[in-house]
Amino acid sequence: MPILVIDDSLTIRKLLEMSLVRAGYRVVLAASAAEGLALARSVGPKLILLDYVLPDRRGAEVCADLSADPVTAGIPVVVMSAKGDEDVRRAFKGLSQVAEFIAKPFTPAAITDLTARILRRPATGTIVRPVAPAAPAQAPPPVAVVPEAVPQEMAALEPRIPVAVPAPVVAPVEPSLLSGSTALVPIPALVRLLASLGRTGELLLGTGASTLTLFCERGELVLVTVPAALASEAAAAAGVGIQAEDLARAQQQVAGSDLPLVVALIDGACGTAAPAVLHRMGLAALLAASSGDPRPFQWRDHAPLPAEIHRHAHTITADQLALERLRQVDDWSQIELEIASLDQVCSRALNLRERLPALDLNEVERRVLALVDGRRSVRAIVDTCRLSTFEVFHALFRLIQIRLVEPRPQPTVGTRPVLWCGSADDRMVPDLARILAERGLPPPVVVPPDDIPATIARTGARVVVVDAAHIDAPRLAGQVRSRLESSDATLVALVEAPDGEGLLATAGFDAVLLTPVHATDLHGLLV
Repeated sequence: MPILVIDDSLTIRKLLEMSLVRAGYRVVLAASAAEGLALARSVGPKLILLDYVLPDRRGAEVCADLSADPVTAGIPVVVMSAKGDEDVRRAFKGLSQVAEFIAKPFTPAAITDLTARILRRPATGTIVRPVAPAAPAQAPPPVAVVPEAVPQEMAALEPRIPVAVPAPVVAPVEPSLLSGSTALVPIPALVRLLASLGRTGELLLGTGASTLTLFCERGELVLVTVPAALASEAAAAAGVGIQAEDLARAQQQVAGSDLPLVVALIDGACGTAAPAVLHRMGLAALLAASSGDPRPFQWRDHAPLPAEIHRHAHTITADQLALERLRQVDDWSQIELEIASLDQVCSRALNLRERLPALDLNEVERRVLALVDGRRSVRAIVDTCRLSTFEVFHALFRLIQIRLVEPRPQPTVGTRPVLWCGSADDRMVPDLARILAERGLPPPVVVPPDDIPATIARTGARVVVVDAAHIDAPRLAGQVRSRLESSDATLVALVEAPDGEGLLATAGFDAVLLTPVHATDLHGLLV
């Protein structure tokens, strides 16, 4: 069963849909009371998120209708409102179907946590189910819902489900274009919302001389520009000196065109570096807007975008915006909430490889991320990368917050196999199997050299023992270390003579052991 959202704001509907779908729920959207009541009867949602004020009826009236209908009386309702909490609760007094109230604005995490909490509640004792009358009155014949008169491109965003409702049908209300305020939809959530809509055009953020323009290409935020009045100030903040003649030349260039003045200004002053400078300026402007007073926003379709916008495009993601904000955090108490101690062990996120290209990590973040392998403690990372403890803690804090890294207890080999790269008939295989059996672990898996990186990625193997006497061990180490999915595995080389130890250690092996190998030599590596 889906979750039903009833709200006349397209922005709120899409924000809720994006958040709940990401959390694994199926979502159905309604823009009016009439449509919401019809969907509640036809699809039988397990939860309804109801706006306090709708264009055709008040939320309390909708909730009363839901409670009076035996078909919908058992569905819990969450009331969403930007008004005072006490006034809203008073309006819904006596409607026991209301499970919770939530104030706007709310974060995606707040709404998904609230949803999960309500759905875990037992039905009995929470919702009052009215008893159906013995002889219900004959309902009037159903009539089809009249579809809303919306632009063609909006219809693709909000598919309508044909249902039957009792006549008469309330006149449909035309939904607004994407618009609202950052008081209800914070800027990072707004950037994610734009990505989910996948449209091309401009989002005007703010009013008057402080308006920022966010250019989107199929939902991807590719450029943020400041207004002409702030162009020189923003350029100076980005380290670009603007002369009077540069400004006059840019003003002449954009006369009669829709090219933003700041683009022409930076293009003339910075040449090939202009996209990078505009990117920094856009991020700084969004950060300032995020921490300032709420701003209105309004979407405007503009397809295709001007060629000059494409030429200076540099993607800004919600994750990158969040990372920039986290770089400004210097409160040690916040950092300690994510990293408990120097003994904390962290691992890389499973989707790290897909998300890395959209993020601009700085040098410290890259160095710390390269050492996160699911085995090293924070203490070991500090000792290895020669950075201060605070720098490492702060970098890990940022990487955890943007979900590139996750803290966890140090993993054991457990169900993750130990791989053997060498001949299956080698005398070392039975010895290695015996050592593993003593620890309650399965025998080693024999894998050909060329299959080692893929097998590590597929099985999560942490230890690979390589017969360096018969395998091109340096080449194998290069293959393993060059791939994110396998680069954190422990590589152990077995050699017959000490001559190759230095070469193999340089190639990327964590340990080089002389044969015959004693059990105690491997015990310390199998953790």
